[in-house]
Amino acid sequence: KGNTVVATYKVSQADNVVFEEDVDPILPGVFSVSATKKVNFTKSNLYRDGSDFRFETKPTDCPTTWDANHVGHFYWTKTAAASYAVSYSDGTTAGTDVFWCGESNKLVVGGTSGLYALTETEWSYLLNTRANASDLKKRGVTVDDVANCLIIAPDDYGIALKTSYTLAELNAAGLVCLPPTGNRGSSGVNFSTTTGQYFTASPYGADAKRLYFSNTSGPTFDSANRNWGLALRLVKTVEELI
Repeated sequence: KGNTVVATYKVSQADNVVFEEDVDPILPGVFSVSATKKVNFTKSNLYRDGSDFRFETKPTDCPTTWDANHVGHFYWTKTAAASYAVSYSDGTTAGTDVFWCGESNKLVVGGTSGLYALTETEWSYLLNTRANASDLKKRGVTVDDVANCLIIAPDDYGIALKTSYTLAELNAAGLVCLPPTGNRGSSGVNFSTTTGQYFTASPYGADAKRLYFSNTSGPTFDSANRNWGLALRLVKTVEELI
């Protein structure tokens, strides 16, 4: 059901990760993001290695320092090249601007096509409106040694979410893990152990909407400057996997 591609990362037995060399980077579970639309999530966050977009090795991975060869925090821009540059530079400031990896301009990453970022409305439906939404999310979760993660379960998940998981448990259950990513301001990364900050595809005037959670609050949505570097977790519509 979908494209099996050669992964863009390597893992070892010591990593205690379920990922293998030849795997589909898409989680199998189905997640409702509107009354009529369902998606599958990627297993980990997006990053840029200097020449290509790739996925982090583990669901909990996200850079905590600035590295031009491993950019995991992206600007809200119209063009992909500007999104991972050292500084925000393409002047994307209009409320009508279209996000560089929204549904109308999907990405191909490591051979997997049709990938894009959800809008604020879609994220909000997933987290707050779908059936049993309150039971299908949990913040402040520790995954291996990474605290303050947000866990999101697929629509048909019928087990109470826990406060801690091993990576093996997480992957076996098909849960989405959003790690605390913080944000990038110029060449520094801030709040990377306490806050998760993810851009949505939704503009908000000259700013944009972000998904935000911390060790004490959220998940919620507010506005973020487009020149803040925030993390991205991409999805693929279920129909494209059939």
